[in-house]
Amino acid sequence: MRVRSASAIFAIALGCVALLGLWQYTLHSRGILMYDFRAFYCGAGAAIGGHDPYLQEPLYSCESHPDGSWLMNAGGNVAVPAPFPGYVFVLLMPLTLLPFPIASLVWAAVMLLCAALTVLGLRRLTGINTWALSALVFSADCIVPLTLGQLTPLAVMGLVWGAVAVEEGRFVLAAAALAFAAFEPHLTIGAILSLFVWKARSRIPLLVMAFVLAGSSVALLGAAAASEYLRVVLPLHALSELRFPGQLALAPLLYQLGVSARQAVLIAGIQWAIVVAIGVVTARRVAQAYSTDALLLLWPAGVALLGGVFLHAPQIAFIIPLIVLVAARNDATVIARVSLILLSVPWLPTIVQPELLGVGALAMFLVARLIVRLSVMASLATVAGFMVVSLTGFYFVHHTALASWASLPAALHIRPNMLAEITWQAAMSTYNYGDVGTSIGRLLTWAGLVCACFAVGIRTIPEEPRRDLQDRFYSDSSLRFQLVRYLFIGGISAGADVGVFLLLLAVHVPVLIVATVSYGCGLAVHFTLNKYVNFRAHDRPIHHQASTYAAVAFTCWLTTLVIVKAAIFFGFSPVVGKLVAIVVGAPIGFFGHRHFTFGRGLLASVKVAIGKRAPKL
Repeated sequence: MRVRSASAIFAIALGCVALLGLWQYTLHSRGILMYDFRAFYCGAGAAIGGHDPYLQEPLYSCESHPDGSWLMNAGGNVAVPAPFPGYVFVLLMPLTLLPFPIASLVWAAVMLLCAALTVLGLRRLTGINTWALSALVFSADCIVPLTLGQLTPLAVMGLVWGAVAVEEGRFVLAAAALAFAAFEPHLTIGAILSLFVWKARSRIPLLVMAFVLAGSSVALLGAAAASEYLRVVLPLHALSELRFPGQLALAPLLYQLGVSARQAVLIAGIQWAIVVAIGVVTARRVAQAYSTDALLLLWPAGVALLGGVFLHAPQIAFIIPLIVLVAARNDATVIARVSLILLSVPWLPTIVQPELLGVGALAMFLVARLIVRLSVMASLATVAGFMVVSLTGFYFVHHTALASWASLPAALHIRPNMLAEITWQAAMSTYNYGDVGTSIGRLLTWAGLVCACFAVGIRTIPEEPRRDLQDRFYSDSSLRFQLVRYLFIGGISAGADVGVFLLLLAVHVPVLIVATVSYGCGLAVHFTLNKYVNFRAHDRPIHHQASTYAAVAFTCWLTTLVIVKAAIFFGFSPVVGKLVAIVVGAPIGFFGHRHFTFGRGLLASVKVAIGKRAPKL
C-alpha cells in the first residue's frame, strides 16, 4: 500500500510538471501550430479546385494567408509541401469547407480521438494499465503531431485496430483499419503485404481497399498528377530533407558522411526495400513464436523504421504497439523492457524543446513502474537519467545556429509551376544536421529501435538453442564466434570514437586534437574489449600485445588509404571507398589480432612460418 501511494504521489507531481511544461510549450509554439496540417489543408483545397496540390502555387498563396498569430502562416516564398497520395486529400475534403482556424480545431479533436482509440486498442491487445498506455501514447504519438497537425496518430490508430481485427479474425475490419494506416504508406506497406501473404481470407478485402484508395486518388487528382506523386514528388521530397536535423532515416546519415544526395537516397531506398521484405517473410514465424496474429502487422511495421529514406521523430510511434505487446509479457527479456523505456519519449523533440521534459518524465515513470514493473526508486532513477541526457542535449542545441529563410527569395527563382519541394529543399539546406544535441537524440532513438527489433526477433529461435547460442556468444573460442564478437566490439569502438569526437568538437577543441583523442579512445576500447572479452589473451605481456596491435592497426590504416584513393581515382565517392575498405580491412584486422596481437606474437608466428620452432611463452 505504501509503495502504491508513493507511486501515485510521484505520478501526480510529474503530472503537474507536465501540465506546466505543456503550457509553456503551447506558448512557445505560437506561429507554428498546425504547421503540417496547413499544407494538407491547402493541398486538399488545391486538388478540389482542379489544381496540382504538389506545385508551389496555389499551395503557397493558401499557406501564407494570415489566420491569426498562433496558427502557421508561410513566409519567405517557402511552401510547405504536402507529399501525400491523393486519397489523403479525399479524407480532408470536408475540412476545406471550413475556415482554417475552425478546421484546425476539428483536426485536433480528430487526432485526440485517434490517440484515445489507440489506447483502447492497445488495452484490448495487452491488458496493460490504461494510465500507463495513455501517458505512453500521448508522449510518443500525440503531443508533437497534435501541435503540428500531422497524420501519425490517425495512421497508428489504423495499425493498432488492424492488429486487433486480425487477432479476432475480422479481416474486412482489418482492411478498413489499414486504409487509415496507409496514410503513412512507406511505414505500413510491409504490414499490408504481410497480411495479404499470410492470411488468405484477407486478400479480397485488401484488394478492395487498395482499389478504393487508388481509385479515389486518380478520381481527385487525375492520372497525370497521381503518377507524378510516385515518379517525381516522392524522390524529390526525399532529397529535400537530407539536412533536416529531425530526420532519423539512413539517407540523411549517408549524405552527411559524404555520399552524394542521389546515391544516399538510392542506397537507403534499397536498404528499406530489403528490410520490409525481411519483415514480411519473417512475420509468420514471429507471430507463431508469440502465439498472436497481431504481429503479422506489427512486426513488419516496426522493422520498416530501421533505416530507410524518410523518417521523422513522431513516426517512431509505429513501433510502440509492437514493443508494448512484447515487453508487457511476464517472460519479456531485459532488452525488450529497456527498448520500451527508451522509446517511451520522443528524444529529438524533447531535446530541442525542454518544455516537453515533464511529459516525457511522466510517460517514462509510468511505463517503468506499471509496464516494465521496476521499483519506485529505479523508476525515478530512470527518469533522472532521462532528464540529465535531455538537458545535456539541449545545451548543445542551444549553442547551434538555427536556420534562416530570409535569403531564400534572392537565392531562388520562384516559379508558380515549380514543385513545392524545391523551395522546401532550399529551406532545409540551412539546417545543421550533425550538431551534438540532435545527434544524442538520434542515437538514443536508434538504440531503442534496434533493441526493440532484436528483442522481438530473437524469440523466433527456440528457447534451448537460443540459450545455447547466448552461452556460446559469451564463451565460445571458435573462429566464427570470435569473429562475431570482434565485429560487435568494432561497433562499440566506433560509437566511442564518434561520441568523443562530437563532444570535444562541441566544446570547440581544435579539430586535429579532437580527431586524435577520439581515435585514441576508440582504439583503447577496441584493444581492451578484444583482450579481456573476445580473445581472453593473457599469455604475452600487455606492452608486447599493444605494440603488435599498433602494427596491425597501421596495416589496416594503409589498406583503407589505398582503397579510398582508388575509389576517388575511379570516380566513386570517398564514402563508398571507405565502406569497401571496412569490408576488406575487417578480416585483415581480425586475423591479424587473432594470430599476432593476441596469439603467438608477430616474431613467433614468422619463425613458425619459416619452419623454426616457436619460442615457448
